[in-house]
Amino acid sequence: MSTSLNDYQISTGINVALPPGATVARAILALTWRKSVDSSGGLNYLDGASSISLKGPEDGAVYTPGISVPDQSVQTLASSVEPGTTIYGDNSLDLKDIVLVDGLYLVQWVNAKMQGNNLSFYDIQPHLFVEFF
Repeated sequence: MSTSLNDYQISTGINVALPPGATVARAILALTWRKSVDSSGGLNYLDGASSISLKGPEDGAVYTPGISVPDQSVQTLASSVEPGTTIYGDNSLDLKDIVLVDGLYLVQWVNAKMQGNNLSFYDIQPHLFVEFF
């Protein structure tokens, strides 16, 4: 990520296959990365709030926020390698109204901007936890 405000596509998306007749009760998005590497030379963090968002196969160009990522989070020390983590959406960002059909759901980090340049995330994996009945 850089100091420019951008949207970043995350991996190739999430394939969803619901059982026939299933009704989705809850759908929560999560994002995991193995490590982050900073080469900016200074303390680095998200400069402004952003979101990890989901777009279903029938949603056109619309991405719906699934995880709120607060300003000044994802901090890394100057020129360092930091361990990865998993961040989860909460119940207020339930995506059950988006996860309606089988198909490929795309994930994007929306409005991401770093305080310093050159923060790279490695082995990023989106997850979608779906409860159904």
